[in-house]
Amino acid sequence: MTESIFPLKTYTSAECVQFVIDMQAINQKLFHYKGRFSWQGPAVWVADNTGLKMTLDFSTNPAQWDRYKDGYVVFPVRQDVGVEMTANESH
Repeated sequence: MTESIFPLKTYTSAECVQFVIDMQAINQKLFHYKGRFSWQGPAVWVADNTGLKMTLDFSTNPAQWDRYKDGYVVFPVRQDVGVEMTANESH
């Protein structure tokens, strides 16, 4: 498995920015995800089907998911490699 989880970055794609806003609104912990087929961008991890459905329902833009460990990683369809956050952008 080549997927990896990294600290959240700053994104410029409108879809990825909106995904971050949507997930912050429901208190989801965000991270930068490097997934299958070289996909990169913001993502959240959810533990079960209920969390998966809630996250997909709350996302303004289309989102997709991968099985990851004992749950799911949810991320927007549009990717954005992002740039590293500066110290005053970090949460």
